[in-house]
Amino acid sequence: DDLNTRSWMNNKKQIIDTVYKMESQLTKHESVVKGKSSYYQCQIYEKYEDVFIPIVEQFKKMAGEGFNVFEFWVQIYKTGGYVLKHNHLPSFPELKDVPMRAGVYYLQKPKNGGNINIDNLWYDVKEDDMIMFGNHLDHYTEPNKSKKDRIICSINLAKGYIKKWNKKLERPEFFKV
Repeated sequence: DDLNTRSWMNNKKQIIDTVYKMESQLTKHESVVKGKSSYYQCQIYEKYEDVFIPIVEQFKKMAGEGFNVFEFWVQIYKTGGYVLKHNHLPSFPELKDVPMRAGVYYLQKPKNGGNINIDNLWYDVKEDDMIMFGNHLDHYTEPNKSKKDRIICSINLAKGYIKKWNKKLERPEFFKV
């Protein structure tokens, strides 16, 4: 399922500015080549959560009733940047039977910015495209051949669960809701 977001996005410039404000805090990720990700910094999302509300709410509508944000992160792909083949199966055994969805939103997708392959099907994505798929499906992208950054917002949603960063323990915790 995919959804073009032009009709509901009214703070896109603010979101892009926020992503670049976060850029110095983004780190390397084993699936990201020539780019940076906020995946390992869940607390960054909590700090800027209000800015990303329009994106998160669209994903929640697409996922359906009972799905909550489990993880949300951004990636910036420089020229030549892409994501390696991977999926979003939970690494925590207690979550293996929890229904989950994964999604990507192309916040900034320049011409020749690269497309996405999900479950061996190529999708010709454009800026503002939003795609949701089963978290178990393998996916990867083509390299960004543009001089302009490709910026992606990614999400995992879980039915009946949320994940919060525990500052004291310095690790995430899961809560049934």
